[in-house]
Amino acid sequence: MTKLTRLIVASIAGCILFFFLGWLIYGVLLNHFFDAHTSSNFLELMRKPPYLIAAVISDLSLGFLLAFILQQWAGIKTFIKGLLAGLLISFLIGLWVDLYFVAFIKVYDAPFIIVDIIIYTALGGLIGGVIGWILGMEKKKVEAT
Repeated sequence: MTKLTRLIVASIAGCILFFFLGWLIYGVLLNHFFDAHTSSNFLELMRKPPYLIAAVISDLSLGFLLAFILQQWAGIKTFIKGLLAGLLISFLIGLWVDLYFVAFIKVYDAPFIIVDIIIYTALGGLIGGVIGWILGMEKKKVEAT
């Protein structure tokens, strides 16, 4: 696999994991928790069903961002290093987004913010690990005997 191919595969894998794990955790397992900790005015604005094309493009851009950072700037090629980098990057992104909402919009309460940052950090760590693992895949050279 070429470097570009690994970047594309890692980005797509990150997108798929973000999409399905996000759906499972946010949409199924903790849906009632997040609804209970979201302003009722905001719940009325939620798309039902969600606009999936936008969600996929969003997840693809995040998968690409992680894959690009891990490959081009950090040179990460293992699950563990990808996990650690993914934890840090996703923690900072989650903290940024959630505190931005706290600063300007009355939408979520403190339990929502705390749980969201924890989940987003864990998701990003796992996805960073998978991306790191994919980026480490290299064609093994066959030695002539």
